[in-house]
Order: sequence, then C-alpha cells, then structure tokens
Amino acid sequence: MIKYKLSNNEFINLVFLIFYSTIIIGFLYNEDSLGGAKGDYLYHLAISNNFSLNFFNTWDGFGYGETGLQTRNSPVFWIIISLLNKFLSHDLIRILNTSSSLLIAIFFFKCLCLKFKKIDKKTLSLIACSVIFLSPTIRSLAIWPYSLIWGLLLFIISIYNYLLFEEKKDYKKKTISSFYSIFYLALSSYIYPSFAVFSIFYLIQFLKFFKISKNFVIVLFLNFLISVPALYFLITKGFYFFGAQGIAISTSTSFNISNKIIIISSLLLYFLIPILDIKETYKNFKKKINFKNSVLLIFLTFAIIFFFDYPYISSGGFGGGFFHKVSNIILGNNLLLYLSFFVFLNIYFSVFKNNLKNYLLFFILILFNLQFTIYNKYFDPLLLMLLFFVFDFKLEKHIFKNKNQIIKLFSILFIYLLMGLFKNNIFTTINAP
Repeated sequence: MIKYKLSNNEFINLVFLIFYSTIIIGFLYNEDSLGGAKGDYLYHLAISNNFSLNFFNTWDGFGYGETGLQTRNSPVFWIIISLLNKFLSHDLIRILNTSSSLLIAIFFFKCLCLKFKKIDKKTLSLIACSVIFLSPTIRSLAIWPYSLIWGLLLFIISIYNYLLFEEKKDYKKKTISSFYSIFYLALSSYIYPSFAVFSIFYLIQFLKFFKISKNFVIVLFLNFLISVPALYFLITKGFYFFGAQGIAISTSTSFNISNKIIIISSLLLYFLIPILDIKETYKNFKKKINFKNSVLLIFLTFAIIFFFDYPYISSGGFGGGFFHKVSNIILGNNLLLYLSFFVFLNIYFSVFKNNLKNYLLFFILILFNLQFTIYNKYFDPLLLMLLFFVFDFKLEKHIFKNKNQIIKLFSILFIYLLMGLFKNNIFTTINAP
C-alpha cells in the first residue's frame, strides 16, 4: 500500500480549506457567536436600503439624524452594499462577504512568514487559521456583513506592507512599501474610521527612517491628501461617532481615560495569555521588577483605579471585556478587573521593551476607542495582529518555544469561541434575510 505524504503547500492549503469550511457551515446555520452581529447587520442594512432609495436625504441624516439613521459607522461600506444590492441578492452578498475571513487569514499568514522566517510554514498556517477563524468577531462579521471586518482586512494588508518596509534594505523599495502601507491604512479608515489613528504610528516610524526628506514630505502629503474627504465628513457630521448610540451620557463620562486604560489593558492581558510562555514571563519579571518599580506600579494602579467608573450591565449592553464581566458576575464588583490591570502592568514593564514604540501603540489603542462603549469585538483579533507584528517584545521566545504553546493558543481561542456559541445560542433555524 502506497502512503502519500502531503507537501508543505498541500498541508497549508488543506488547513485553510478546513478552517474556512467552518465559516461556510456557520453561514448555513446563521452563526452569531458575538450575539449582536445579526442585529447590527439588519439595522445597517435598512440604512443601506435608504441609500438606494434616496441617497442625498440619507447622507444628510446619516449618523445622528432621523430615527433609523443613527450610527457611529462610516457610510462608505453601506453605500457599497447599496450599490451591490442593485445587482446581487442579500444572500449572495452575505456569501461573498464570507471571503473576507479567508483573505484576512491569508494576509495574517503572509505577515507571519515575513516576521518569522525561521519558523516552519505549516506551524505558521495553523497559528494564522486559529487566530482568525476561531475569532468570534471574524466569524460573526464574515457571516453578517459589517464594516469592521473589511477595515481589518485592509489594515492587515497595510501591516504586511509595513513589515516589507522594515525588511527591505533598498531605499527605493522601502519608500514604495511605506506608500502602500499608508494607502491601505487610508482605505481601511474610510471603511472603519477608527483605524485612522494608526497613521500616527506610521508617520513616526517613517520619520525615523526618512528624516525630514523629500520622501517623508511626500508620505506626509499623501497621508493628508487621502484623509481630506474623511476629515471633511467628520467636521460636517460633528464627530458623531465619539458618543454612545442611544445612551445619554456626558462628555466627561464618555472620555474618561481611566476607563479606557483599565479595560483596554485587561483586553490586552486576555489576548496575551494564549501567546505568553509562563516560565519566560516569570524569568523576565524577576529580572526587571524590583522594589522601586513595584511601588511605582502599585501607585499607578491605585491612581488610575480611583477615577474608574465604567458601568456594568448584566445584559452586556456596555461591553467592558472578559475580566470586567467575569469580575462583576462572580464578585459583584470590579476587583478581578483591577487585579488584571495590575498584572498587565507588571507584564508590560517586564516583558515588553521599554521604548517609545510600545508606549505609542498603547496610546493609539486608547485613541482607537474614543467613544464611550468598549466592546471586545473592536479589539478581536486586532490586538493579536498588533502583538504578533508591531509591538516590540521577543515573541518568538514565547509562542514558538515548543509545540505546547501552539496547542495552548488553539485551545484558549477555541474555548473562547465555544463560550460565545453557547452564550448566544447561535445555531438557529431563523432564515437569513
């Protein structure tokens, strides 16, 4: 009997095919592991239909106007859907929309191959598919169209070009890669405006390389030129998406930085758990944390906690992330959330390199979520993209140390997905619209 052994490319293709097939199965059963993806789609689909019926009236009222037009989304994606709907049925649009998950996984894989050239590509394919296809956000938004998933696709393409910029030695090739990274980030921002804040990161990184030169001025001008229509839209619409849709809150409450620092830190910790090696983390902790640093971190923790006032609602209406929900469900308070924040600070100062790049990225994550509500879907799998490709720490010493780390990554992400499946009872017999 002849035994056939799969080649590397065949193995990789098979992995992608198997994982993507789970999205198709989810589509057939109307999966919604986020719990609100279908509702968001139907709500915005009505807005999209309004664009088809009366474009200019819908444009004028988009965001904060008439009932049924209130949203914090960019209109671009829903205008595109309205145009497609003239030629394609909603079901066909939804089927085509599932391709977004596959494309994101492919570019995540390409980024891994660029960043970790010494690692076996079969291993990288398993990581890419686990991170993307086990994400409740990706799965739900691939099945129920929403602007965020296409923004993520364009953003990961932007990151891919940024990694090319870092890798290339030739000045001309680096310049071209910088242009492409800015270009795809701009496209991403038109689909989902929050991604625009990453232009701050790119411009600083490019300035470090190009200095004040002709090429940097061109990059800066290109960035500004592409952003002009978006800036005009934001100004004319009064920055409507910074608030909380359907919630009457003060500006001070909406922009409470302590809320954002603590919850975003807890989300970062949640996504660090699957990829950090415990022994390596503890070794770094012993090396870098001393009495003086510990006192500083304790003081910093209490100072930020003092101003924290993010509400908890049992229905999950305000989000808040895993630790926020678990803490309030189990203890009826935020104690576990505060503990997760303190743990994150210790990990951040011991594992991550103490440099401007890492501090800048955390600051950008706060700008990314300026609105009041902080949902996990905004950061899944965005944080894993940033942790794998942009944050500055020795990731290879953690995730690639042994095969058990890959199993750990898959297991935690799979359990997280199962929690969403059971919580939201997603396998329904309700027909898609």
